[in-house]
Amino acid sequence: MKNDDVTNDELFNREVGEYIQSLRKKQGMTLERLAEQANISIDYLKRIEMGEGDIYFFDVMCIARSLDIYSFANDVKKIAEKYFS
Repeated sequence: MKNDDVTNDELFNREVGEYIQSLRKKQGMTLERLAEQANISIDYLKRIEMGEGDIYFFDVMCIARSLDIYSFANDVKKIAEKYFS
């Protein structure tokens, strides 16, 4: 797929996924541990971090809570504004 064919939804999902992955790694947390704490499957978390498929708000907030990132909603809002303003 050429970059021109990428939708804003896909770009948003990729950037949010990269952001989640960077926060997780910065905290030294494994995929398994974060998935368990957020009560989501490891496969789903992997897909989120890769920017694949849909990201559901409830799951993102569970991930944020598990990472103790209270500014997470504002951070994701800023990312969304880049693609959906």
